[in-house]
Formats: sequence, structure tokens, C-alpha cells
Amino acid sequence: MLIEEWNNDSFITCKLVMKENSQSFNFAVTAKINAMGQLDQDKNLIRFSIPKRINPEREFQIFLTATESVEANDYWIMELNKESFVQPLIEVMNIPSVYFNSIQMDGNEIRLRFSFHESKLKNVSDFILKAASENPDISIVDIGRRDLLFNIVQEINDHNDIYVVGLISRPPETILSIGDASVRTKWIRLIKSVVSGKINGIIHILEGEINPNESNFIPIYEKEKLYQAETENKIIKEIEQESRKNGLDYLLRINSFDGEFWVAEYYILKEDAKAMLSIISDIIEKNEDWNLIIRDFVPFSKMVA
Repeated sequence: MLIEEWNNDSFITCKLVMKENSQSFNFAVTAKINAMGQLDQDKNLIRFSIPKRINPEREFQIFLTATESVEANDYWIMELNKESFVQPLIEVMNIPSVYFNSIQMDGNEIRLRFSFHESKLKNVSDFILKAASENPDISIVDIGRRDLLFNIVQEINDHNDIYVVGLISRPPETILSIGDASVRTKWIRLIKSVVSGKINGIIHILEGEINPNESNFIPIYEKEKLYQAETENKIIKEIEQESRKNGLDYLLRINSFDGEFWVAEYYILKEDAKAMLSIISDIIEKNEDWNLIIRDFVPFSKMVA
């Protein structure tokens, strides 16, 4: 698994809670609504995928109506565009090295867990102080814990069954000359976000050096060959677009390139795994020139057993 290759212990985790005290969210408390969410920076909102219920309670139905939630496969999609919640998430995401581990709605609480490189501790601390002073509904749960990425995913898997959907490709020379594959070194990348088709990621150079002409590579901590960069990748862009349409939420998106093979792994809830597989199968058919193969479709627990 790629997360075992991302063995950087210089990252710190932080947990924040935001409380939504509107009347409609009181019904979320009564109905015990729990849902995973994703930040959509293209639309400036948080998108929650609420699992459908066989016999929904009255409070559950009232909440869906009040929030104008819409159906998408096995979910109700609820979009929260409250600026006092969305803007802080965008601000912290814009701090170099920050990536989200999870956004979870539990009743009227929105719980954010994210990680960042230790060199950006002051940036994150300043953000927390500013956000909490401007919005009394935002509070910090904890900060300072160091966890390997593998351990974070394993901890989340203890409460939510996670599937790993993996792809491998040996792109032709025509593709190797463009986008992220044009960086001809061995690297691994955590995807922070995909905005307007551009992939914003944290890139760890495993072998070789960055070409000085790679002006879009912003150093996070050069001693560790850690950078943040905005690049393009047709496959990632298409997967992102189709996943949003179907209300699928990722826990983690990670990919790598060794100069010859491009690998991508998506860590996703078990309930979304088949839909994700269908999306990827369609994209493979449409992009024969990429020579894509499905490498993994397996529960996370079996990969670590």
C-alpha cells in the first residue's frame, strides 16, 4: 500500500469541532444523523453524504426537507454553504502541507480532523486562534499528536469499514511528457484537493531532485524533499468529477510515480466501493491510451492482516 511508503513522522494531527445551532440541525440531533463530508472549493460548500434509511423517522425527513437534500444512489446529499463554517475550512486547507483526514457530521456537530507538517505549527496555531475568536461555535479538541498516515487510516477503519481501490498504469511517452507524470523523479503524493480540475497535492520526492524550472513546486520542508504543487492529471480529474456526481466521499487519495509506472489508491467507505469500481471501470474504457489496470479492490483490514 502506498500509505506504508508515506512513512513521514513529521506530521501532526489536529481535531476541531464546529457546532451548527440552527433549528433544522436540531432535527439532526434527534434523528442521530451521522455522515461523511467533503469540502468542495469549486462551489464553496461542504457536501455531506447521508446514508438512506429503510424506515426514516419523522425528524430525519424534516431535516432532509429543511436542508433541501437531494437523492444520489444510496445517499441523501446535503450541501452546507454557511460561510462561517466553509471559509475556515478553506483557510486551513490553504496552509501548505495541510490535508484533511476526515469531515464528519454527528448531529449538529461537524468534526474536522486534519494533519500538517510540524514546520507549519505556527501557521495552524494562528489559524485556530483566529477562527475560534471570530466564531464561538468553533472549538479545538486536540492538537500535537503525531501519527503515521497508516495509523490514522487504521484508526478510522476501526469505526468505518474502508475499502482500498487501486489503479496502476504504464503511460505511453505522449502522456509522460505532460501533467504530473512529466516530473521524472520517483515521488509519492497526497492529494489535498481538486479545484477547477487542478490537483493540489503534497509531494514527497523519494529519489532524485526537483528540476529548478518546476516553478509550481513550493517547498514545505526541503530537507525532507517535501513540496506542495498544483499539477494536472486527466484520470484523477475524471474520477473526481464522476465521484462528486454520485455523492462519493474519499477518506484519502494517494498516488505515486517511479518514472515508468503510475499508481493511484483511493480509500473509501465500504458502502461506496462498488460505485467507485463502476466509475473507474468506465474511465478505463474511455482512456485506453493510459493502459490502466485495476490493481486493488479489497477491504483495508485484509491488506494489513
